[in-house]
Amino acid sequence: MRATSAIGSRGFTLLELLVVLAILVLIACAWPLASSHVFASQHLRNESQQLAGAVRLAQMTARITGRTQELLVSQEGRAYRLASDTHELARGVILRIRSGWGDAAEGRFLLFPDGSSSGGALDLSLQEHTATLRVLPATGRLEMDP
Repeated sequence: MRATSAIGSRGFTLLELLVVLAILVLIACAWPLASSHVFASQHLRNESQQLAGAVRLAQMTARITGRTQELLVSQEGRAYRLASDTHELARGVILRIRSGWGDAAEGRFLLFPDGSSSGGALDLSLQEHTATLRVLPATGRLEMDP
């Protein structure tokens, strides 16, 4: 029941304010647990865009320097290296290479000075979400699937 003052205006009781505050605290405590599931697809999209940028940079470097560039994926699939730069993937994101060439088994992906590549797909996965970057062998063209 609401308290009324001598002039008749209504306000909230202390109990009502405490109940609202308790609900807000519970929501704030549950947010970190829920956010990893809610934003998983966004984390995956960010990682796939960073990987696509790294592949494009390696393609340009191969063309400019005239030397083959290689993308190396760690055995666990939690990091990749291009030249001397290593990139650790976000927590829970796994990178795998799919290819018809033997290089995929070794965790290697080659980008050649003529613009071509060893070809294949780079699969990023996080929980039940996946994103695929395909690099065409003859042209080196990069295609992204969300």
